[in-house]
Amino acid sequence: MIRIRKAAYSTTVILLASTVALAQSVFDGTWETNLSKSKLPDTQVIYEVVNGVERCPTGCLTDVPIATDGADHKVTFSNAFDTENVRIVDSRTIATVYKKNGRRVRERMKRVSDDGKVLTVTATLYPENGAERIVRETKLTRVADGPPGSHAISGTWKRDLADDPASTSTIQIHSTADGISLKSPSLKYTAKLDGKDYPATGDENVSTVSLEPVDGRTLKETDKLQGMVMDVLTMSVSADGRTMTIDDDDKSRNQKATYVMDKQ
Repeated sequence: MIRIRKAAYSTTVILLASTVALAQSVFDGTWETNLSKSKLPDTQVIYEVVNGVERCPTGCLTDVPIATDGADHKVTFSNAFDTENVRIVDSRTIATVYKKNGRRVRERMKRVSDDGKVLTVTATLYPENGAERIVRETKLTRVADGPPGSHAISGTWKRDLADDPASTSTIQIHSTADGISLKSPSLKYTAKLDGKDYPATGDENVSTVSLEPVDGRTLKETDKLQGMVMDVLTMSVSADGRTMTIDDDDKSRNQKATYVMDKQ
């Protein structure tokens, strides 16, 4: 807990301690997404694989074209990896391997169904500390076809957040001595309320989380991937303690959403 070392700091420390204690008490519990009250973002993504080059004009971290030749290509748009390797597996499948300093840090397999209507994206994350790898699967439905003669994954795809565990899941929050512990199907962490980065697992795009108290009922969570800010969430609990509103500013995809969660 916070210790007062100098009398000059006593007022500030007492106020901070009070804020931390209040934040812990109002956030404790199990919370479930209320889709009827939430405002979900447009989750369309566009892939194009034409003439041996893959692009992602919409919905990805960047639109840097990468040759689909199965070789490692240098990239500079992410702190999480420095090479990207794209390979055409077959007429319906594309495999991508991301490396950092020569070490494989993640993989992504994109496969189109036989009827061409569903795209399954399987992402595998290899943590730095040697922990067990993390695998997540996402399904998208086709909105529009790709350019003539392009690979089957080409086109416009939409992810239905109403069927996505990351958006509709139950979140469990418990107080610790000087912070909180959060667990959901897509993210797990234990962090102090001091604005410092703490390890997070479960999400391929999040390696650390930091928490800052805004006021007695509001916390700001900043998610990072190898030092790069991916997402900023502001979590506010209502006066009656029954509803939590999460304003999600997704920096990696440049989109915003509001999730309303009911206490169970």
